[in-house]
Amino acid sequence: PDPLMAPPLEGVLKGARILGTVLFFVGMTWLVVLPMGVERRTYFSENALLVNAARSSFASRHAHKGRDIAPRIADLATRDAVWDFLGDEMETAGMEVHRQPFSLRGCKGMNVYGVLRSLHGDSKESMVLSVPLGENNQHLVTLTMALAHALHEVSWLAKDFIVLFTDGCSDAREGLDAWLEDRFRAPSRGGGEGGILRAALFLESSRNRQAIVHAVGKHGFLPNLDLVNVGVYALDAQRIPVAVTSPWDFDLGRFMKSWTTGLRFAASQICGGPLDRHGSFLLYNVDALTIQLPTPPPNEDGSAMVQQGRALEAILRAVNNMVEGFHQSFFFYLLMSPSSFISIGNYIGPQLTMIVSFVFASIAVTYFAEPSGRLSRSGPAIIRILLAYVLGWILLHIFPSARAEIRVWSIGIAAILLLWIFPRIQDEGSLSRLVSLLADGKKLGASSSPSSTSPSPPWLLSHAWAGTFVGMLVLSFLNFPYGTAVAIFLVPSLLLLGPTSPGSLLRKRIWLCLVSPIALILVYQWMAHPDPEAMQIMYSFACVVHFPVWVAHWYSTTSQSSITSLLWW
Repeated sequence: PDPLMAPPLEGVLKGARILGTVLFFVGMTWLVVLPMGVERRTYFSENALLVNAARSSFASRHAHKGRDIAPRIADLATRDAVWDFLGDEMETAGMEVHRQPFSLRGCKGMNVYGVLRSLHGDSKESMVLSVPLGENNQHLVTLTMALAHALHEVSWLAKDFIVLFTDGCSDAREGLDAWLEDRFRAPSRGGGEGGILRAALFLESSRNRQAIVHAVGKHGFLPNLDLVNVGVYALDAQRIPVAVTSPWDFDLGRFMKSWTTGLRFAASQICGGPLDRHGSFLLYNVDALTIQLPTPPPNEDGSAMVQQGRALEAILRAVNNMVEGFHQSFFFYLLMSPSSFISIGNYIGPQLTMIVSFVFASIAVTYFAEPSGRLSRSGPAIIRILLAYVLGWILLHIFPSARAEIRVWSIGIAAILLLWIFPRIQDEGSLSRLVSLLADGKKLGASSSPSSTSPSPPWLLSHAWAGTFVGMLVLSFLNFPYGTAVAIFLVPSLLLLGPTSPGSLLRKRIWLCLVSPIALILVYQWMAHPDPEAMQIMYSFACVVHFPVWVAHWYSTTSQSSITSLLWW
């Protein structure tokens, strides 16, 4: 411990470290046993859905019609022939057919979509069924066309029904993104037919024997829980086995199965990338699901297509019954199984318990550590932490589209700059002298040089802890698994590794290097393999929240010597 630190302050920081340890382990224990006490069965908050309340219109004749289409598609030699054939089939089903050529992210292709107008509506609302074109999706294409023919015969359609076949260079994501961009940002170019999108389904082929309902989209965004329940209930009513994550091949007990399902659901949110293509709809505030359907064997008699067609019809009819968008159920939740979940009011407690120790430590330092007459010593600390936050915002915006390597090096250079500046801020008047130095290139005088007898900076830690709590609190509400993972990574290190913690200076420096913003970015990139948009969110957190508090800890914990800090960093 710093010999210049006041004994009361030293005791408060030690108490904060002990309290942080206790609260952290309480939060971790609470998180592990969470499914045992607060897991709830799913239910419908919207009474108008009426899933499977009416008799299905999809029959065996529609399945046979779809099976007749399959060999005709397989015989087509070119992509243009496939587009023409699908367009003709959609016109036969009473749809208005549109073609959309696009060029996006270096990929050129063609989307084909049809709009089946509602009999009782005014074309102000619509729902979408999207299917990617590809060799592995032939069953889904035929199933969708069979469903389109079935819905052409019904009289209950109150929303326009859009069938969208998307093209793309790798996984048809470019075609879907191009269609959504034209619909919402440039409707004059096409894609704006059908009114407001109320819900969307994206179909994929599954190699498993189960249907999988995927809810997690880009950046961990989730659709309304009612839509997820509709998909699960409709598939289950047709005796189609259903899961909400990729199924495990070995049997587990009820608690372990629930816990591992919730963990994998949370892990998909932590990755933050477009794990499923319905995430593109979620970015435009359209509730959507990706449903992976098993492909029937070639010699199957058509009963599997009838089951799948009726399940999809039940989902679309439930959405059709809504007179507005989904809004009554949860938008923040963890699915522990297809029929159980944990809501935000229950799962936010463990994460708050882990990070609330930041608040206790900050209040203790600010109000109870020293006599009120010495609170003026926090002035230089405020200047230091404000500089750190301002530099974090500059880092976030100065390289908006740079490579990851450049961003990592920029964080390192910024940390070196702050560690050189911090010792030269000894009072409120030193900021102007520092600005003059940086502007004129002159050397600091003796009055602005770092003092070997400068007081220990507990106020810097106090302000950094308060800022970290606010940043992690916001992150937890936006994406709970993401915020929890960051808390597990940062709390033990940044709160418990302080000026009063035991251990050598070498151990502290090594540990701080392992939990630096650069380490956080590299670990996230290595474990999650995120897309550029998800990486931008992590970089934003690293610059605006993690970077200032880490620099404050390095300066407060390791040494007052800027030269040593620079060499170590």
